[in-house]
Amino acid sequence: QALILDGPVNKKMRLVLFFYNNLNNIIGKLAGLATYSYHLPLAKDHNLSMGLSLGFSRTKIYFDRLEAEDPFDQVILNNFDNSTGLDGNFGISYTYKALRIGASALQLFQNQVDFSNDAGDRSISYKLLRHYIISAQYSYLLKNGNVRLDPIVLLKSAQGLPVQLDVNLMATYRKNYWAGVTYKMNSGVGFSLGGFIYDRITAGYSYEFATTEYGSYNNGSHEVILGFTFSRASSPSSAARSSSDYSELARQNQEQYELIDQIG
Repeated sequence: QALILDGPVNKKMRLVLFFYNNLNNIIGKLAGLATYSYHLPLAKDHNLSMGLSLGFSRTKIYFDRLEAEDPFDQVILNNFDNSTGLDGNFGISYTYKALRIGASALQLFQNQVDFSNDAGDRSISYKLLRHYIISAQYSYLLKNGNVRLDPIVLLKSAQGLPVQLDVNLMATYRKNYWAGVTYKMNSGVGFSLGGFIYDRITAGYSYEFATTEYGSYNNGSHEVILGFTFSRASSPSSAARSSSDYSELARQNQEQYELIDQIG
């Protein structure tokens, strides 16, 4: 589960609050992060954006759910335990007209997570590795003006692990509805769709399945996003959204998909 609150402080600054709870097999993670972003116009059509996230993360291992061949293995504890530490992310992006290039680093502090049993005679520990992401996106408007295509390429890596390539294609129809397809190299394929269902309410859904041998152990993953834009002080005649409003909400929705995808 994830909850994202995103809003402007002024024309150049935004504040995002991001909370999530994730359980993957026997490893659970609960986190809350506050992100401050600053947008700096460099010249005409040139913009630079920077963001810093700080917060906490709490990692839990459910040892009682293990089905081990050797129940007396030293890394297996008899109960579940948790460890809490400071967490942080940093990102920067540059835009020129329809082109956007970005880079980010996750789990900046590379916290060490320690677990021990009640007696204190058995313990294990591991380190949260820093993750790096480089992205490029280009927005292309078709001649009829109703459809916009956004190809997005992401390069993701963690220390000591090979680089993973993600290729995404998002299509937006009349600024109201969108659909996308994602290919993750040596990992899986995903599909997503969404739209503005009523005034300030948006909804989205995505499905992803593995293309490796692990695909035989599960039926894929499902994600559902529900968004609500809080009303601003305005007259009833301004209820209809402007083109820039729709573009901004579509951008936020895509960022939410990317944020939630990073949880895993």
